[in-house]
Amino acid sequence: MASLSKLYSKKQIDAMREQLIKENGDYCGICKKPGSAFKKRLAVDHNHKSGKIRGLLCYRCNKFQLGRHSIESVTKLLEYLLKYDLEEKFEKEGVP
Repeated sequence: MASLSKLYSKKQIDAMREQLIKENGDYCGICKKPGSAFKKRLAVDHNHKSGKIRGLLCYRCNKFQLGRHSIESVTKLLEYLLKYDLEEKFEKEGVP
């Protein structure tokens, strides 16, 4: 599946970002740092296969590079992906 910018307009993506901030706060879903700690605003993260929105991520966590991360941050990344991808899998299978 394509990037969000190929699926939605900039206005739609901005609206998604604002909704995510209202629901979950303005912080990265993996490292938990606030959006104000970064020069760039948090990215709207999504599953590239299904297109489903996961949450907000900082640039560093969104562009995950093993050489710049610790075991702790890798664990947080795995927990984040499992949370959203398992939730999506259960929805498809009709599991509450």
